[in-house]
Amino acid sequence: MERFMHGGDRYKNTVKLDFSININPLGMPKQVKQAIYHGIAEMEYYPDPSCERLKRKIAKKRKVSEWNIILGNGACELIYAVIRAIAPSHVWIPIPSFTEYERALWNTNAKITWFPLKKEQDFCIGNELSQAILEAVNQPGKKQIPDLIVLCNPNNPNGKLIPHSIQKELMELCKKYGIYLLIDECFLELSGKLDRSAVANISENPYIFVLDAFTKTYAMPGIRLGVGYSSNRVLLETMQLQLPQWNVSGMAQIAGLKALEEEAYVKEAVALIKMERRWLMDELKQLNCHVFSSDANYVLFQSVKDWKQLLLNSQILIRDCQNYRGLTKGFYRVAVQTREKNQRLIEAMRKE
Repeated sequence: MERFMHGGDRYKNTVKLDFSININPLGMPKQVKQAIYHGIAEMEYYPDPSCERLKRKIAKKRKVSEWNIILGNGACELIYAVIRAIAPSHVWIPIPSFTEYERALWNTNAKITWFPLKKEQDFCIGNELSQAILEAVNQPGKKQIPDLIVLCNPNNPNGKLIPHSIQKELMELCKKYGIYLLIDECFLELSGKLDRSAVANISENPYIFVLDAFTKTYAMPGIRLGVGYSSNRVLLETMQLQLPQWNVSGMAQIAGLKALEEEAYVKEAVALIKMERRWLMDELKQLNCHVFSSDANYVLFQSVKDWKQLLLNSQILIRDCQNYRGLTKGFYRVAVQTREKNQRLIEAMRKE
């Protein structure tokens, strides 16, 4: 199962600084922590299985109907639920990308076609998927049209946003030919580009399913709260049947309600990430690392050094990316954190 290992494994290593997980560098908002503390008494009762208050608040923020929303115990639960609901026979996935998509497909009979992204283009998604759809349509028998295409925007592990024109064309083709399109936007808000979210397109396209999570934006991975958006009632109802009755805990609902009030906190984080990402990329280049451009709160780089093991000597954990399809030994990802933490990372690398 090494292919599906993720970052954040603080339990097998002695870690003082964790750069392997990409969450908001400001940490969980103080007000969210207080809400959790003061909400302890409510844990004596079952949580609302419909999450009505939370859905109303999310719907207001994202300008959608409450029924367009499905909530999960983290984004991963929703990945598994939507794949089981669609039950695809053929899936297209660009690589490198988040390994959990492949893991969720393991227990299905789906065929997966991988679309390798180009290193010289910083692994940015281009028009290869749109061209492949048109080729399959115009030349039947040579390439099977998929039931599902899975995208990550910005992509993980390289952090590149999908160009708006590319995403728009792909959404239109998927609608025209009845192809489901799963777009994972878990890192989009921290990129400062939430206005480019595909959520704005769901009302006109029932084949789009957009995935998001409170995990990254509000630095609450231990709470487990994922969000999905779709205008396809049948899809959402089928997904809901895949989920346990009380899959979103009372604690997660309390945290989510309070987190949605943290607009200034999110703006501060976006500004910090933009500044620190530039600084971190420049410093990594000075260490003779090949650094890939990023729009997100993490940076992918390549080096001949075994940086994961070397940095563990300083009790710093980074993400070894060799288990991503399309990458090999020597690829690493680091989260963008505060200047003080980023400096400690760079100083430790200089010592090595």
